[in-house]
Amino acid sequence: MGAIVGASIRDFRGDLPEYQARLQVMSEVVLNWLAVRGIEVDPELWTQTVNPSVVMQMAGNTLASFGNVMTNAFLILLTVIFILAEEVGFADKLVQARGGATASRVALDEFTESVNRYLG
Repeated sequence: MGAIVGASIRDFRGDLPEYQARLQVMSEVVLNWLAVRGIEVDPELWTQTVNPSVVMQMAGNTLASFGNVMTNAFLILLTVIFILAEEVGFADKLVQARGGATASRVALDEFTESVNRYLG
């Protein structure tokens, strides 16, 4: 999934100049549309306010950040899955390491039960 998001972001950034040109054309169309309706807008002020390159760079950075968030979320999910899978056999491993059932086994069982109740 991370590879797909990463490839999409790379493609988007590669096509960024084309998107900027399209946005510039759309900006000019809106400016002309406003002029036809009698709304006077200073073209220089419009260009400073609606800057296509800034808008597209911000969109690209946002997508890149989203890709990073998705990668981190996947790694966290994978870690949680491994922790939960290991929890099943951890008590037996602890008993074998300590040389038999002890009071720590009871405490570990209580802890495991409380974690399972918390996780739902």
